[in-house]
Amino acid sequence: QPTANAGIDYTIPAGTPFQLIGTGTDADTGNSLSYSWEQMDLGSIANIADGDLGDNPLFRVFLPNNVNTRVFPQLSDIVNNTPTSGEILPTTSRNLNFTLTVRDQKGGVADDDVKLTVVKTTSAFKITSHTTAATLAADSSVDILWNVGGTEVAPINCTHVNILLSIDSGNTFATYLAQHTNNDGSETVLIPSATIANSTSRFKVACHNNIFFDISDANLSITNSGATPNSTATSFNEG
Repeated sequence: QPTANAGIDYTIPAGTPFQLIGTGTDADTGNSLSYSWEQMDLGSIANIADGDLGDNPLFRVFLPNNVNTRVFPQLSDIVNNTPTSGEILPTTSRNLNFTLTVRDQKGGVADDDVKLTVVKTTSAFKITSHTTAATLAADSSVDILWNVGGTEVAPINCTHVNILLSIDSGNTFATYLAQHTNNDGSETVLIPSATIANSTSRFKVACHNNIFFDISDANLSITNSGATPNSTATSFNEG
């Protein structure tokens, strides 16, 4: 019989992407676990085009898979700046209730719930720099700007953020440019000298002790006259 843990409850800002990370275990080590996240708010009857009414469901259900994390809205929508039907960020102060279901593919099922308290802040937590294509250079300093939107104070209390770099259009973020830096809306970071030249870089600013984040809107080019094709930037696993 599997077990499920949907994690702790959080308070997050409206209009801002977030991710849920759950865990599942099974004493039968040979079993392959699958995960599914479902929003459990029935609320008002609404059409998809009605948006956030304050209590209606905003996120569709996807088929179970072997990934224990779900990004809201789905990552492809965030990096492509395009919405998908049934994937709407909250715009009001409200609760979002989710259930994580873990299956062992042999009839065993477990679930666990998590509640997110959404606060309509002065603005969404959002990166405001690098909204259009540009060229940067490895081993150079770059100013990252974002709207704090009141997330640094109660009730959200996100006082620090992490800043990360992706070289694959925002699909993965393996390189930390700053860790536990002040959530004050600006930070000067250094592009690592070993960053491979590419045209698909993105920045990510993520709350250090919460689940919300934003990814810069446009692919950026990074030039590097000194890095070889096999060079890799110093990286950390993102927890």
